[in-house]
Amino acid sequence: MAQEAPAWAGGHASYGLVPYAIWVGGNTQGLSIANLAIRDIYLQAIVFDAGALVPSVSSVHVVDAGGGMVLANGRAGNGVNGGTIENSTFEYTSTTREFDAPVVDIRGGSDWVIRHNVFRNIVAPSRQLAAPAVAVGGQSRDTLTDANKFINVSRGIMYGLASQGGTDHIGGVIRNNM
Repeated sequence: MAQEAPAWAGGHASYGLVPYAIWVGGNTQGLSIANLAIRDIYLQAIVFDAGALVPSVSSVHVVDAGGGMVLANGRAGNGVNGGTIENSTFEYTSTTREFDAPVVDIRGGSDWVIRHNVFRNIVAPSRQLAAPAVAVGGQSRDTLTDANKFINVSRGIMYGLASQGGTDHIGGVIRNNM
């Protein structure tokens, strides 16, 4: 018998039984997610919660995740540190479902490397401005975003997301992206 979607899903027909593809929490170190495809996930495809250290996403192809594709959850000083996202493709077949969900969203983490990826069709429905393909904030630091390709993308890379005063990202390098 099929499971009924929770009220917060708004009765959305494609909620189904898979809101997340992979969720990693507390005290997990050195996890590698590689060589797979993830498609049609209702919320985030891959979630790393605070406490996970040095995760790696490599040669992964994610298509049509509703709430973003990779989320590293955390707060200043309590984020996911030392992560790598490389040689992967993140895309929507037409547009994002939500206008405000970054594809790669890192909050409060340090020493992330995001390189050699392809981001495609990161545009919001109804002519809204989409969230960035790569968004790093929450007092993150020392992020490297290098040699990525952005194809049909509203906004590519954003370090520092807070609209209030203070520092939301320290250090870091953005280079060789197109």
